[in-house]
Amino acid sequence: MNNQKIEEYSAYLNDLLAGNITASAIVGKGYVNPKSVASAWLRMNIHNMTNPKSVIDYVCVTKSGKAFATENKAMMSSVYKTLQAGQFKAINNAKVVDFGVMTAPGGDGFMIYACLN
Repeated sequence: MNNQKIEEYSAYLNDLLAGNITASAIVGKGYVNPKSVASAWLRMNIHNMTNPKSVIDYVCVTKSGKAFATENKAMMSSVYKTLQAGQFKAINNAKVVDFGVMTAPGGDGFMIYACLN
């Protein structure tokens, strides 16, 4: 089941980045930067299904939905700096227990991740 879902989500990610489907087909409407939200959601779920012992709760990619080109570019982003300063606000008021930059599923660069409590 997981392998099938991973393949499905990977195909959605490729189609999203290629412009073959819209972000609203994945996450619905009403988001600011919907392509980024859809890409992050897909990447988080692909990661979590691939690594069930290393689950993450939050992912950030560029506004275009693509991964950051380099680890350094991810670390220079406003989201990473907010995490680093301890000022990140989760929707559910959860606390950040870990964060960093990792290789993004899809093989196109790096994503910011956070684990929440």
